[in-house]
Order: sequence, then C-alpha cells, then structure tokens
Amino acid sequence: MPSHQLGRSLVAQLGTSSEVLLEFVAVYARLEYALKRVGRATEGRDGKVNVAWEGLLTELAPHFRAEANATVRDAVQYIAENPPRREVFEKHGVRFAKVPAATVGIPLKTLVDHVRRTRNNLFHGGKFPLEPVSEPARNERLLHSGVIVLIEIIHLCRDHVPDVYHAFSEDLT
Repeated sequence: MPSHQLGRSLVAQLGTSSEVLLEFVAVYARLEYALKRVGRATEGRDGKVNVAWEGLLTELAPHFRAEANATVRDAVQYIAENPPRREVFEKHGVRFAKVPAATVGIPLKTLVDHVRRTRNNLFHGGKFPLEPVSEPARNERLLHSGVIVLIEIIHLCRDHVPDVYHAFSEDLT
C-alpha cells in the first residue's frame, strides 16, 4: 500500500470521519494541555504527569445541567446509554467488555470517565478489531458526543474555573 494511503486506510477502519476524529483529538488534547498549564496535574509513579480531572469535575458538577441544552442532553444520553466498552484480558487475549448503561441520570465524573475511555480505546489500539465492527456508527457517535461534552465543560470553565478556560482559549481565534 502506498504510504499516502496508509493513514486514510487506518482512519477508515475506525468507522468515523476524519473530521470528527480530528475534532475529538484536538479538543481533548487542548483541554488536557489547559489543565496542566494551570497546575491541575500531579506527579505519578516515575515522574509521570497525571492530569487532575477529578478536582475540575468536582468544581463543575454543581453547575452542569445537560437538560438546559438539547445538543448536550442528546450527547449525554447517548454516552450514558451506549458507554464505550472496556478492554479486558481473557484466556485468549484482549477483548472489549460491555459497560452497563446508566438508567437514571449520570454524574459528570462518570460521563467524563466514559469520554476518557473513548480516548483511551482510540489511542491504545483497541479500535482496530480483528473482525468487522458490528456497530460502525457507534464510534462516530461516541466521538461526536464526547466533543460536545468536552466543549460544554470548557463553557462551564468560562464562568466557574476561568484559569482553565483562558489557558484553553489562548491563541485561538
């Protein structure tokens, strides 16, 4: 396969558009950058940087109202009802295990844990199955819904955690 087609072929296997994939990666990466930039990170084992999502989400949770915006409500509902699967070990290798859907409401921390798992599945190779994907539209909807949730978090930061909002927004036009 010619090298210029390799990336396109890999993106095609993900079952999502390049645009949605790139938007998810860009927004997620920029938000983690902003959190680290304002000191919302801790040192883990061997000097590893751990982004301190929990503190941010604790501050924002009282202000998060998914029902106030139809787009956010729909994204939250999709993620809650179709959470990203979790990679687990089995005798014969690694597979995806279903995660129980939320039945009544979903706390902001759990919602963002699902968005983070979507990112982890994407970046740690779990999205390249050995067999055809049974629900190809699922990846696209999870990524798109994740972008909506992350942007809502950024909007909440504008009013409640302005240092994170400003670090996220700097140099953006």
